[in-house]
Amino acid sequence: RGLAPFGIEYCEQPVAAWDVDGLRQVRAASSIPIMADESVFDHHDAHRLTAAGACDYLNIKLAKCGGLGTALKIDAVAQAAGVRCMVGCMWETRLALSANAHLVSARPNIAFADLDGCTGHAFDPVQGGITYDGGRIELPDTPGHGADIEDEFLQGLEHFTTE
Repeated sequence: RGLAPFGIEYCEQPVAAWDVDGLRQVRAASSIPIMADESVFDHHDAHRLTAAGACDYLNIKLAKCGGLGTALKIDAVAQAAGVRCMVGCMWETRLALSANAHLVSARPNIAFADLDGCTGHAFDPVQGGITYDGGRIELPDTPGHGADIEDEFLQGLEHFTTE
């Protein structure tokens, strides 16, 4: 309650990931919207959280949920329950973040995006894909998500062939 005067948009995962009832209780007691993050890996989690009234937002991370198919299911469950989403990230390259950015641009139920996971990387082996202009992300005008890994980089990695 002490943070309410500061205009906080949401509080992300204020309780342990497994504590759905605790998340619901915090949401009921707080004027600050609550976002589930570590509690949601797939659409079954999304249903459990939204049915319990445990959150105002769900954070979708492609690296955590396993890809675009499950991400779309999470968003569909959230939208049906009247819960908005955010797309977040881990430490992915721009290859994965390009897919994330396209998800954000395609789904009107996604209210927030945190796609800066590659900004701390020492080297960027990605060709094409999203670009950053300050706090703004620009999508490429290419087929698919428009990103690939440089062949030279891939050839420099240890690799082997199995039969």
